Parts: sequence; C-alpha cells; structure tokens
Amino acid sequence: MVYHALCTASNLFLCLVWQYRKRFDGQLLTTLTSSAALIGLFTATSLINAVLFVGRKVFEDEEIANAAISNIINLAIGDLVGIFVIFPLVIILREMLVHFDEKSIATITRSSVVWILVLCGYFFARVFAWI
Repeated sequence: MVYHALCTASNLFLCLVWQYRKRFDGQLLTTLTSSAALIGLFTATSLINAVLFVGRKVFEDEEIANAAISNIINLAIGDLVGIFVIFPLVIILREMLVHFDEKSIATITRSSVVWILVLCGYFFARVFAWI
C-alpha cells in the first residue's frame, strides 16, 4: 500500500514537472506566469506530501485519523510558509547569476538583507506573540 502511494505520488510529481518544463522551457522564473506556475507546482507537491505522510500515520494510530484533515492542513501550511520564504531568495539568486555586475550585486545584497531582516522581525514578533 505504501509502495503504491509513493509510486503514484512520484509519477504525479514527474508529470507536473514535465508539464512545467514543456510549457516554460526557456522562461524559467522570467515571467509572472512561469513564477506563478512554479509556486503552483510547489503547492501541489506540498499537498501531495502532506496527504501521503498523514495517510501513512492514519494506518498506525486511530487518534491521528480523527484529526487527519487538520494535520494535512497544518503540514501543507508549514511547507507553504517555507516555500514563500525561500522563493524570493531563489529569484534574487537567479537574478544575481544572470546579471553579474557590481550594481546588480549591490542591489541584490541590499534586497537580501532587507528580506532577511523582515523575516527575522516577523519571527521575533511571533515568538513574543505580538502578532
């Protein structure tokens, strides 16, 4: 059963990646549509992984079965927060590798520092329950 679920998820993920590469072959992260499609791909992958993980745990413990939907949502939201934190940094890194001059390096460095400070401020506020 677990083997079948893993193979199905792997095949689905490979189909999603194949469709993405077929549609946006030379335009990776250059247009809004390709970036939105990549975020959609990440979201679908996150949901598939959450369903598989919680589904496997449901067979082991009945208490998890009672709260399966909330566990799936919690896992998927946790993954999506990580995706939305890392994705802007990936775009910044891509721009740095494509446009390699001193002006763009300075701009990208400032953008990265500001983004990291915003994230640190957010997490600091969350720890002390200000938000």
